[in-house]
Amino acid sequence: MCSLAGGVGRTTLAGLFALTLAGLPYAQLHRPIALGELDPSPLSRSRTRWGVPPDLDHIAVTPVGGRVRILADIGAPADGRPVRIIDSPAGLAKTLQVAATYPASSIVLLSRPDRASLADTAAALIWLQDVQRVGRDRLTVVVNHGVGPVDPGSKAAATALGIRCRSVHRFPAHTALKPGTPLPSGRQTPRALHRVLIRLCADVYNSTVCNSAGYSSTRPTASTSSPTLPEEHSHA
Repeated sequence: MCSLAGGVGRTTLAGLFALTLAGLPYAQLHRPIALGELDPSPLSRSRTRWGVPPDLDHIAVTPVGGRVRILADIGAPADGRPVRIIDSPAGLAKTLQVAATYPASSIVLLSRPDRASLADTAAALIWLQDVQRVGRDRLTVVVNHGVGPVDPGSKAAATALGIRCRSVHRFPAHTALKPGTPLPSGRQTPRALHRVLIRLCADVYNSTVCNSAGYSSTRPTASTSSPTLPEEHSHA
């Protein structure tokens, strides 16, 4: 999870992404989802935000029993966890380091909904592909409508991003994500947020599969439907 600037909701989305995966069927039968941060301030310090009970050693438990383990050191072995989510600081330098370390990984780039931010995001996608040689199948864009105003013409600008990435997702604003409250998980997640998160999880999963297989996908670039996670991955 990365962004060009701070305050875009990157850490919040990383947590929601992890909790959504932990809420999939049979998640309680597998190892916890690993969630870590490249910033010097670890996620585990914000215990209220993550809803982490003090007696569970930084493990958030969803209603279905899936777990999210907040890592103090993302460089440590993942103990066989099938998914590791990394919250990268603002800017793309450290994100590229992680992408180089994990060639099969996917990059989720967050943007504000105004035209200036969307234009910067478009420029970043061009730079990532043309200069850094990061394939478009590794790139997913999330436009967070909860962190700023929407300008006239922003919808068209966001849609145009689809030619440079795997998919573009609109993340809606919601009162459930107000500061100082634990992130919702499981059945507590509002339906409008849950639908977007499930689509995002499916796109990132498919992107990771493509990267692991070493081929480029020819799937459509925009998310126009609600794909379902393959059965074998829903157990993660």
